This record gives sequence, C-alpha cells and structure tokens, in this order.
Amino acid sequence: MQKLMRGARAHWVFLCVLGAYAVSAFMVPTLAPVSVSDDPLYARSVEILVRQGNFRILPISVASTVSQVWWGALFTTVFPDTLGVLRVGTVCVTFIGAIAVYALCRELGVTQTRSALGAALFLFHPLSYVLGFTFMTDAYLTSFIAIAVFCFARGLRDGVLNLRWLAAGSAASGLAFLVRQQGVLVPVALVLYLVVSRRLRFDAASARIVAAVLAVPVITAGAYWAWFNYLHGTSKSAQVSVASGLGDAGASELSLLARRLLFIMVVYSAFLMLPLIAAALVRVPEFVRSMTRAGWIFVGVWIVVLVTGPVFSEFLRHARMPYLAQFVSVSGLGPPGDVRGGRVPFFGPTPRYWFTVLCVVASVVLAIAFARRMPALAQRSESPAAMVAAVLLVQIAGVIFTSIPLRGTAISRDRYLLPLLPLFIALTLWALNRVRIALWAGWTVVGAMAAVSVAGTHDYLSYQNTVWSVARRAHAEGVPYRSLDAGAAWDAYHLYEESYKQNAHVDLTKLKGFKPGTHFYLSKHDVEPWWIGFYTPIQNNDYVVSSEPLFTYDTLRRVKYSSWLHRKPQYIYLVRHAGLKNPPL
Repeated sequence: MQKLMRGARAHWVFLCVLGAYAVSAFMVPTLAPVSVSDDPLYARSVEILVRQGNFRILPISVASTVSQVWWGALFTTVFPDTLGVLRVGTVCVTFIGAIAVYALCRELGVTQTRSALGAALFLFHPLSYVLGFTFMTDAYLTSFIAIAVFCFARGLRDGVLNLRWLAAGSAASGLAFLVRQQGVLVPVALVLYLVVSRRLRFDAASARIVAAVLAVPVITAGAYWAWFNYLHGTSKSAQVSVASGLGDAGASELSLLARRLLFIMVVYSAFLMLPLIAAALVRVPEFVRSMTRAGWIFVGVWIVVLVTGPVFSEFLRHARMPYLAQFVSVSGLGPPGDVRGGRVPFFGPTPRYWFTVLCVVASVVLAIAFARRMPALAQRSESPAAMVAAVLLVQIAGVIFTSIPLRGTAISRDRYLLPLLPLFIALTLWALNRVRIALWAGWTVVGAMAAVSVAGTHDYLSYQNTVWSVARRAHAEGVPYRSLDAGAAWDAYHLYEESYKQNAHVDLTKLKGFKPGTHFYLSKHDVEPWWIGFYTPIQNNDYVVSSEPLFTYDTLRRVKYSSWLHRKPQYIYLVRHAGLKNPPL
C-alpha cells in the first residue's frame, strides 16, 4: 500500500489528467443510443457477433476491424447491448492509449509533469477527443500504435534489446493491424530502424530479434488474409475493390497527392502540437542560436514543403485550415455534412485565414525545436527517440497510402492523421528535454482545447441523439425506413444490409431536389444526400430529418436540442415533401 501511495504522489499530475478525462465522459451524452459517421457499420458487426454468434465484417468496410469488434462485443456482453456502451468501449481504449503515451514520454526521458501534459494533449485535443466518443476505427488504431511504440521503446532501453518487450510490441502491432491494416507498419518501421542503425547482422541473435518483432504481425496478417478470402465470403467487399484499385493510381496522381498531403500534414502538425509550441515559444531565439548545419537543412526542407505546397496545388492556394474538415471543421466537432440541412459554421473566411497563418508560423517553430535535437538522434543512448521518429515517418507514408482512394475527391480525412498524434507528442517533448519552457502556457492551451472538445462533442452527440429520436418517433408513427432519410448514420444502420442484399442502385430521379448531374440545395446550409447513393440506394427521401426547414418540404415537427457552443437555440426538423400523396403522417 505504501508503494502504491508513493507511486500516486509521484504521478499525481498524470492521475489528475486521467481523472479529468473520466469526469468529462459524464459531461457529454456518452450513452446516447446512436451511431455517428461510419461507425454503424462496425456496430452492426458487434450486434451480429453478440446476438447471432457470427463474426462478420460488412462488405462496405475497408478496415479489418477485428480487434475493435471483439472489444465492443466484450463490453456489450458485460454491460447492456446498446450503441452507447460501444462508445464507452472506445473511451476506455483512449484512456489506455493515454497511459501508453505517458509511459512512452517517460521512456524518452521526459519529466513526469511534461509527460502528463503530453497525455492531456492526447486526450483533450479536439480531433482525438471527439473520435474517442465514436465507434470509429481511429481511436483504436491510435491507442494500439501508442502501446506498441512504448513496448518497442522499452525494448530498446539503454541500448540493450529486450526480446520480451519487443514481443509485447509485436503483439500490440498485431492488434493494431486487426483494426486497420496500416498497423503492420509499426514493426516494419522498427526493423528498418534496426537495419539503418546497424543493430542487425546475419546471425542467430539478429534472427531472434526479427522474429520477436515480426512474428505476431506476419502470422496475424496471413491468418486474416486466409480467413477473409477463403472463409469470410465477401468477394464484393470494399477491401477487395480498394486493394485492386490502388494500382490504378498513376504516377502523376500519386505525386500530386503526396505533395498535397505533405503540406497538409506539416500544417496540421502545428495544430496537433499547439500547446507544446506555445510552451516552447519563449525559447525559439535560443534554439536558433544553437542550430547545427543539419538542423538548418531540416528547417529549410520544412519551409520548402510549406512554400511549394500551394504553388503546385490550386486547391491549397485557395483552401484554408482546416483543410481536411471531417471531424474538426468550422461547424464544430463531428462531420458537418451527414444530415440534411448541414450545420451552422462558427467561422467565416477571415478567421480561417488567420488560423492558417498561425498554424504555418507555429509549424516553423516546431521544425526549429526538432532541428535542435537532430544530432542527438544518431547517439546510441537516444535510440528510442530515433525509433519513434522512424515509426512517425512510416506512418506518414501510411496516411498517404490510405488516402489514395480519396485522391480525386476529398484528398484525405483529418481522422487519418490521428495515429500521428502520440508520435508527435513524444518526439516534441523529447526535443524540448533539458530546456526550460513555459509550462503554464502549454497547460492553458490544453485547457482551452479541453473546453472546446467537451462542449463540441456534447453538442455533436446531442445533435445526433435528437436526429435519431425524431426519426424513431416518425418510424413508430408509420413512416417506413425506406421513406425516411435521417442522415448517413441512421440510414446506414437501418438499411445498408438490405440494400446490399438486393444489389440495389440508386435512382436519382426519385430523390427530391437531386437529379442526375445537378443538385440544388434546399436550405442555407444544406448538403446533398451522398449517403443514399453510397449506403442505401433502396431509399427515397419522402420524409427527411434535417437541421433546417427544407424548400419544397412541409415542416411537421421541430425539436430543440442542447447546444453549449451556440448562442441561439438549435432545432432538428421532421419534414415531408409537399407533393407526397396519401402520407402515413
């Protein structure tokens, strides 16, 4: 007991961070019985496993999702079988990921207070926080990567390779692969690092090291491939079509995508690290004075990426932060375009312009902080930091690879950048080792982020909860699922599997306000119902649950929902097309 108390006193700041995160989960509607974005696809896999005893990945899913589905099934077995309980499972995984981030920072020689700041940033950054309250794959992949990298760093402590810790990291990498396939890149990065650092030779000892690192991920990937292709029986799966379509990208398309994403990731790195950059800002003159030639070259390359990105991309010349506005956008947290009527933006073009300038300048500060410690990466005593850098570089390549299917439309998704967050945190704090920084500034920015994250996630879940509540009532009163459009998550949850079984194709002429080749928006912030063609082509939109009254539709019901960030009351509407004959309502 005394040892436990001493440990609690030593890590009290970190324990306070974990406690704050746990308390925040009671401030948002965590148990709301709804799905969001793409997570109804994974939630249905959990329900099929728990209720029918059959493990099945829905054909539309590109991710492997095995670890995630079984984790969710564990929670719905122990607790009530609801969609809200699945969200609790994700909160717990994010909680464990924060412990791994803290332990990784400590392994890199970061002090306890700074490591706690890094864990707080991991938990309360808006992108991480809102995704931690979904059943999406991103939080699971990120937490398993953080666990794997910590185990690998522990296995490299003091320059001595510890096979047990390397094997533990290998097991965590296997779990990461069973969430999304890019998890296998973590042990690959470690092997590449060991090769470049000349830790591996052609002998039995090196063979054991490679086996400890790669055995579990390789066996896992092989077993998954065999099961998926020969036992699962989904020849029409999105995983098959995406894998076969990756080779269709030409060299010019891949080059353009890579240039765009490198620029975007450099700018987003500042957004991810804003609290740490704020804390280090007072030391920039000192960093510049102590810069080596290699450091100046690194900063120069970083600036070249910032300058040439907009030069070679018309999109980047005109777009502003957030460039990949899916879960963090000017409309708040959560996807802004998954329900008709859209969501009211908080910011116009001018604030976005200045936020972009802030992120660009802050990214240069981050590059200078990294450049200061670059010579140390070659030292054997700093091998865990070099390994983390290797994993970060390979995961950046993974983001580009994952984004190839989106190259012609959205470029990428902001949630694809989440696995970079724990790696950037660990490396940034390591780069600031043995330098006095303004910790108060870092905690202040983290606190502001936490306030926005909690309020924004509360608003998004409350918004979705009201959408589903209005849709449930309409269905209970006689509106068929096929005639009720309540957004991407609702429609996918209730109609995707039936649409897939019927091999249906959407008839755009049956959708009100949507004709082949044209579309007119039916309200000020309206979005097109892309999800009908993507998920549920058997559906029409006679009845719509929307966030605004829609042109050519009659409003039947208006329900207020709780919003902490909006000054004006916010409502969800049930509307019916004005030309509908013999309506059930």
